[in-house]
Amino acid sequence: MPPLPQRGSWTPRRPLVYSRAAMLWKIYAWSMLVLAVITLAGRAMMHFKRPGSTNRWDLIEAMLNFVLLPALFGFAYRRPVLFRLFWQVCVPLAWAAIVFGIFSPTHRKLAREKGVPAALAAVLGSAALNLPGMWAITLYAYSSSGIWN
Repeated sequence: MPPLPQRGSWTPRRPLVYSRAAMLWKIYAWSMLVLAVITLAGRAMMHFKRPGSTNRWDLIEAMLNFVLLPALFGFAYRRPVLFRLFWQVCVPLAWAAIVFGIFSPTHRKLAREKGVPAALAAVLGSAALNLPGMWAITLYAYSSSGIWN
């Protein structure tokens, strides 16, 4: 009979697909953190240097990104952050903020000044960046029971 492996000497390998997906979510989470810091700093600087160039909604939207980042990191690293009910309340509010953001004064101003194609490009670009994270946060809040148990 072969000897049993010592404790900690053998660990089952995860499928390669899971490892790559997990790594991509971690890269996405860190990229969104960097982008959120740059966005908040830029909007705050514009707000104080040129009053009127940004509105309250721009700053609220930038701060909302910081509220949601811990959930994105929790999803990426498969760890519970705060408590599940908190995220279950935040997710519908975040989706509502995204819908409101599409029709925000900033996008209407952009459509008036640069034209509808420019405003549409801004909305689609924002959606391309934010929708994967919102999908992950929604899964984290509502269907990641393995994390919360």
